[in-house]
Amino acid sequence: KPIDELLEIATSVWVKKGLLDASEAEGRASELRHIVALMQPRVEMVDDFEQAFYFFKDPDSYDEKVHKKHWKTDSTERLTVLVERLRALSQFGESDIEGAVRTLAGELGLSAANLIHPTRLCLCGIGFGPGLFELMEVLGQETCIRRMEKGLELLSPEAAVS
Repeated sequence: KPIDELLEIATSVWVKKGLLDASEAEGRASELRHIVALMQPRVEMVDDFEQAFYFFKDPDSYDEKVHKKHWKTDSTERLTVLVERLRALSQFGESDIEGAVRTLAGELGLSAANLIHPTRLCLCGIGFGPGLFELMEVLGQETCIRRMEKGLELLSPEAAVS
């Protein structure tokens, strides 16, 4: 379906689920259109738009299986450095974010996936979704940093996963 048609469907789902206030939808049309475009390749049913909750609210829990699989002993240290790199970006576009992540991964001698998966967990609470760098651009620098700091606090080895 075309983006405009999906935007109408998605907006009604998000309003129904309490993720979005109907009165604010019009003022956020550009942002919502971007979210729908990111989700379009992954959506098979109308209810799939419910999975986009992380665009509208910070995670209140973290997927334990994703945590066990992707949170390594040094993930806290790696992501702490990444947060500082993200904070230092003067532009927070997809390519800027990707550059920061891939540069840090190279400096640490890691695959970028070692940063991408735990970052997604901090930002979304789950292990799937649209491309991370596009997602981060839509969320914005302030939201990404806040969620990553909260995730670091709650997902560190001594913290219990809820």
